[in-house]
Amino acid sequence: MMASCHDSAPHADHQRHEALVEAFVSSSGLGASRLRSVQRHSELSLGETLECLSIGDASPFPSPRRRGEGWGQLAARFHDVCRSGVGEAGCRWWLAGDPGWSAVFGADDDPPAALAYAGSLDALLRPRVAIVGTRSASAAGLAFARELGAAVSTAGVAVVSGLARGIDGAAHRGALGSDGEGPAVGVLGTGLGVAYPSEHRDLQASVAASGLVLTEYEPQRGPRPEAFPLRNRIVAQVAQVVVVVESGASGGSLLTVHEATMRGRPILAVPNNPLLRSAAGSNGLLRPLEGAPPVAMPCHDPADVLAVLDVQTIVHASDDDPRMEPDRRSRSVLDALGWDARTTSWLAAAVAMPLGEMARVLASLEDEGWIVHRSGRWHRRPR
Repeated sequence: MMASCHDSAPHADHQRHEALVEAFVSSSGLGASRLRSVQRHSELSLGETLECLSIGDASPFPSPRRRGEGWGQLAARFHDVCRSGVGEAGCRWWLAGDPGWSAVFGADDDPPAALAYAGSLDALLRPRVAIVGTRSASAAGLAFARELGAAVSTAGVAVVSGLARGIDGAAHRGALGSDGEGPAVGVLGTGLGVAYPSEHRDLQASVAASGLVLTEYEPQRGPRPEAFPLRNRIVAQVAQVVVVVESGASGGSLLTVHEATMRGRPILAVPNNPLLRSAAGSNGLLRPLEGAPPVAMPCHDPADVLAVLDVQTIVHASDDDPRMEPDRRSRSVLDALGWDARTTSWLAAAVAMPLGEMARVLASLEDEGWIVHRSGRWHRRPR
């Protein structure tokens, strides 16, 4: 039986294999993690293996599983799924063994078996940097992530992130707004038909339009907690360098760092104020531990990232800002504020301005989009 499967599968249309992948990952009791196991253990290509499994044949596997459900049981389960027919896939799928796959995942010990995608896989031909960090970033962290995304994109580098709130979103917005040559690459913990967080729906669509969005999951798969560490693993696999802009003592960005260090990826971290709790993790990456060297190298500006990527031509992003340039008095207030959170009275004392006049200046800066008032303090807004 194995011979007949092996003989017929090479003639199967790639769209058929995509449909089989989508049916497998969508089915209860199967899913993306089992598909990875199928890919690791089969003697055939993924498409050929799924063709065999769809008719209940487990012959692509040289030996039975030692624990859990055997390959024959898995084949019977998938055969039941396919018995009523398999329609067209709801999205395009990039399968292990397809063109370009080995260049990204060929040396990895735990690659995905297949990735649904929107956009162009040509985005992965560029040098690639993951820019990651906390969802609860400071204004300074968001500003740096956005400027870093813009600068490396203008130099032709693809910015990779998990499309989360905070640093991820800021980096992608910088890349998309740079008019640069480097496309953005987003990796989801949901299906392509789901935006998470929902306010990133337009951002996700823009990343797909200019570059590439990837996921292991079927189109309408919603967010589940266990999916996001696996998403972070793929971010580390796709990226050639990882930059942590701002991260707390725990969280997804440090999981990405762990996955990246296991794969020998260079790690950079942005030095931050030691009193900033949201930067405890990223600062820790720069600190030697028990005589061991730091996990990360410091990232002070885009040139540090481009040097690690060995990108020779550094093209600086445009400094254009759509906001009206502040007058001299307003600029002095912005300079005093910096990227800290300050009260009105503190700022008035810092620039020796009457409190009533300071209130008017702050209201004007808020109207023009330079600052925002939260929890009794003024915060600088990144552009």
